[in-house]
Amino acid sequence: MENNNNTDAVTPISHVSALNISVRAKKACDALNISTVNELTRRTAAELMECKNFGATSLKSIREALAALGLSLAGEAPNNNA
Repeated sequence: MENNNNTDAVTPISHVSALNISVRAKKACDALNISTVNELTRRTAAELMECKNFGATSLKSIREALAALGLSLAGEAPNNNA
């Protein structure tokens, strides 16, 4: 029996710039060289928080945008309540 557990799911939005997140959060992603949603989901909240001018509000914005796609940051469970 073959296991088809694919962790690289295709999302309708593939580029971070298309996410409904704040300009500050988008700039932080640029500063961290994160351009795709897949790259974003491979980062932890701690890694994002290390970026200058990135705070709790930006983190919440990113978590909500990812949750709307059924995704989450690395090490976090997806929150489908968004």
